[in-house]
Amino acid sequence: AFITIDNHFISVLLDYGIPGVILWYGIFLLAIYQATTHAMSAKYAGTQEARLLAPIGVALSAFLVVKWVHGMSYVHPIDFMLLGMESALLYKLHLGSRSSTEAVTGETLVVHRQTGTSRF
Repeated sequence: AFITIDNHFISVLLDYGIPGVILWYGIFLLAIYQATTHAMSAKYAGTQEARLLAPIGVALSAFLVVKWVHGMSYVHPIDFMLLGMESALLYKLHLGSRSSTEAVTGETLVVHRQTGTSRF
């Protein structure tokens, strides 16, 4: 008869301490907040990225709810992929608004090549 910890919150607290719990759950809470605010924002309404952020926020919320009663970590890679997907969508959402104005005005980025000797 082994004593097991079936709550992920307690497991993280024992492994990493209070700063670890704050950082671990802070990552997910911040991601949920960013996903919901951008998905419901009128500024980004109608974009494909904003439509994809809502289900990601729901999936990360479900992850946190499940982690309160389930201590196993075999689904963590999927949730880390969701965090990466959300980061990419937020980056594209913010970059896309700038790129679309450049495309409308016809501006192009000019790269100046440095002349001279290279250190490498």
